[in-house]
Amino acid sequence: PGFGIGLTKEDATKLKDYNADFESAREGITKLKALGDMPLKSVSPEAIAQADSISRMIMASLRTQVLGPGAVTDAERAILEKIVANPTSMFSLDSTNQKRLDTLLNTLETNRDQKATAYGFTVPKKKLKFVPEKE
Repeated sequence: PGFGIGLTKEDATKLKDYNADFESAREGITKLKALGDMPLKSVSPEAIAQADSISRMIMASLRTQVLGPGAVTDAERAILEKIVANPTSMFSLDSTNQKRLDTLLNTLETNRDQKATAYGFTVPKKKLKFVPEKE
C-alpha cells in the first residue's frame, strides 16, 4: 500500500512484514516522546512503568532489523537498550533522549524506503503513511 507493485510476491510480503514492524516501532516512539514531554515524569511510577513497557515493545519490533534472527544475547540486548531511549530515565537528559528517538524514527523511515526501492517499489518523495486495508 502506497508503494505500488513489487518485483515479486516475496518482495511484497517482505516489505509488508518490515512495514508492520516499522509501524509498531513508530507508534511506540511517538508514545515515548509524549511521555518524555510530561512534567514530573521521573517521579511518576505509572509513567516509568508505561515507558519501560513501550521501550521493550519497540526493542522487540526492532530485534530482527537491528540484530538479525536468532536468540538475543545480553550484549545484543544492551545494544537495543541504547538504541531505544527511555525518556523517563532519571539519569538521562530529556533533550538527548528526545533527539535519540527522533534519530531512530528517521533511520527506520529511511531504511524502510530503501528496502522498498530495493524490492522494486516506487517510493514517493513525500512522507508515507500507510492506511490499513479494510477487510
